Amino acid sequence: MNKILRYSFVALMAMVFGSVWAGEPTKVLTFPATGGEDVSSYTKEWTATVGTDEWILNGFNSNKNQWAFVRCGRKTTAQTASITSPAVNVAITDYVISVNKTSNVSKATLKVGDADAIDITDKFVAGDVDIKVTHNAGEKFVLTIDSDDKASANGPTEISKVALYAAGQYAEVHIENTEETAYTVAEAIAIIDKGEALSETVFVKGKVSQVDSYNDTYKSITYWISDDGTTTTQLEVYSGKGLEGADFASVDDVKVGASVIIKGILKKYGEVYEFDKNNQLVKYEYGQTEGTVYSWESPEGTAAETGGTATFEMGDEGENRVNYKNTAGGVDYYTLCLNGNKANIEDETYTKGKSERIKVTLEKALAGGETISVTAYTNKGDESKISTPYFKFSNGTELFDDSKTYIDLGISTNTAPVTQTYTIPAEAAGSTSFKMSRSKTGTNLFITKFVITSGGSTGINTVKTVRVADGAIYNLAGQKVDKSYKGVVIMNGKKMIQK
Repeated sequence: MNKILRYSFVALMAMVFGSVWAGEPTKVLTFPATGGEDVSSYTKEWTATVGTDEWILNGFNSNKNQWAFVRCGRKTTAQTASITSPAVNVAITDYVISVNKTSNVSKATLKVGDADAIDITDKFVAGDVDIKVTHNAGEKFVLTIDSDDKASANGPTEISKVALYAAGQYAEVHIENTEETAYTVAEAIAIIDKGEALSETVFVKGKVSQVDSYNDTYKSITYWISDDGTTTTQLEVYSGKGLEGADFASVDDVKVGASVIIKGILKKYGEVYEFDKNNQLVKYEYGQTEGTVYSWESPEGTAAETGGTATFEMGDEGENRVNYKNTAGGVDYYTLCLNGNKANIEDETYTKGKSERIKVTLEKALAGGETISVTAYTNKGDESKISTPYFKFSNGTELFDDSKTYIDLGISTNTAPVTQTYTIPAEAAGSTSFKMSRSKTGTNLFITKFVITSGGSTGINTVKTVRVADGAIYNLAGQKVDKSYKGVVIMNGKKMIQK
């Protein structure tokens, strides 16, 4: 169902204020205009008649006077659009534009009578844009919007109302809300309950709890956020855009579990609490936070495991190589025993000594760049049968290093297992599990302690990449992509938009 924008006057709690209309405007232009022409073009000049007032619009599309707004801006073509008011015989103090959405605006100005045009580009954002003006009775206003040639679709800027207020008619108090003081989802819902709609842009923080769909036309994603990441009390993020309004490339650009801050306009559509369309991400963090991501150790035979679960995925019936007891060098060890081969790690049928594997399912997705610490030993082997671990992550990324060496405790006594470390590639970001086997045929590898640690989180605002200047391109999940990928990417350690 198409969403219809609805506006109403709102009274908010003492701690939060939206725009307060103290009186009816002297002049107002709304849509569909009572006497609007049937225009379905972004290149024509036309007249919208409100009572006896005539407003001249140039470059604005009204969809034959069917929309409750007008749009300007053209796909791949630079454009100048304008709205000229009738002469106003009362001195106006506030020129207020209700902007539903805006992007690709290179410059916005407001000209009052014969005075120099006022540059309002920085103020021209979604919400009610209040321009304080000095106006003499009898003068007209001309709003001009210059759009660049980089829009992905026609009509990237949408205006639902232009209102002109004389002294004492309009009073505005802004919501005191910033990225640093972003509301929780619960607070945002309480604010919405104070009225049907809010005209102020606000910031809300939360965790992505559900991802619905990707809109290929608008390059946007509809998803949900909550305070705890569950689907119990949620706020819908309808047709959301990426960082700084950037296009998304696919539904995979937003992950369940990601921590986000979003800015946009709150509303209630039916029974659904939501961010209205054209909201955008301010911050996005996905993956592990600093500290231990996953650990496994069983010094006394009772395994201590955090951050996930290790299971023996394939082997002889009744066999379990997790918490596997082995005696070496006169000591009983309880281990993760690797005795399969990397070439057989995806086998669907069992072959003894080849397809055995251990799978670790993580509680949180990997960010890429974490460190794996493996304390292990071999048994009854020699250098010709060196055995090192092989990891295959759930997104297909592989990791192994045959230069690592683990001591053979089968012929050694009073010698401790050896600890080696491995760095998880950036391409493994987003993986929620991995499989372990041996990197090549050899003796068994007995792991006595296994730890994954991370030095920090990653995401749109805090990107960690192990490649600094190799020319490779990665998406925000840390996955390697090519030049055909559309959206926000990382190359040589810098973020950019690839179109």
